[in-house]
Amino acid sequence: MAYKSKQLFESARSEEEARKIEVPELTPKNWNRLCDMWIDLKHKKRCDISKVNQTKLKSNHFMGSKAFVAARAELSENEPKKVEPDRIEFYKHTHYTSKKGWSSLEAETHYNNMKDLKDLYTSGEASMTTDEIVDTVPGTKLGYIRGLGYGPKANTTRATQRKTTELEDSLRKAKQEAASAQNNLQNRLNVAETVVENQQTQIQHQQSQIQDHQSLIEALNSQLNTIVARQEEMFRKMQCFARSSPSRVEATQTYVIIFAYFFFMKYINMYNLVSNFAYFLL
Repeated sequence: MAYKSKQLFESARSEEEARKIEVPELTPKNWNRLCDMWIDLKHKKRCDISKVNQTKLKSNHFMGSKAFVAARAELSENEPKKVEPDRIEFYKHTHYTSKKGWSSLEAETHYNNMKDLKDLYTSGEASMTTDEIVDTVPGTKLGYIRGLGYGPKANTTRATQRKTTELEDSLRKAKQEAASAQNNLQNRLNVAETVVENQQTQIQHQQSQIQDHQSLIEALNSQLNTIVARQEEMFRKMQCFARSSPSRVEATQTYVIIFAYFFFMKYINMYNLVSNFAYFLL
């Protein structure tokens, strides 16, 4: 409201024209008081100084002249349980918008550090309250409460500074431990992947050997069947020869000799086949 009223005042060409402007939210008397204040040279000087000081701030907020307490109360009206947001989330509300993003890099860093401390200390034995976390990360200022505006004087004792240092060290150690654990898990994963690849290679090699053995067995069976068929054929020829021989004695002798020969050759061939197969397996 104050910003829009000031814009109306500055849009006028002269002081008289500015005083004639009608503002629905203000009475003519209150409007003239504002005009008197804006015309005052001391007020102009204070405004110029404030503008310079605003440019020196490292972490500006987007609330303008609106009181933080009022803004926090308005946010609670939108909640189902009518509960005001804690100081960490309210800090984000005052320093971040979806259109403009963060007001500064330092404001974003403060918020991330506060979230890390909240996750680390609100769930363990060495717990911290949200107020303690906000007082630790953005820091404290005399007569000012970070995230809430003006309030009682802050505590600047040595104990608070020592507590801040301890918290920063704990947060740094926790991040280092998390990074170390992640590195160890990655190394173990790499070793497991290497073992699996080696086992897959061995399985493929064994499958190839099994296929070769099966092919050799099929070849040996084929050779054995061929030998048996030839022996049966020779045995039939021998019988025919014996029947056609004029002398049974000679036929019998011939039959015995030929049968012994083929019987001997059969086992010689079998021995060679088995020897070759055993040599292949070894």
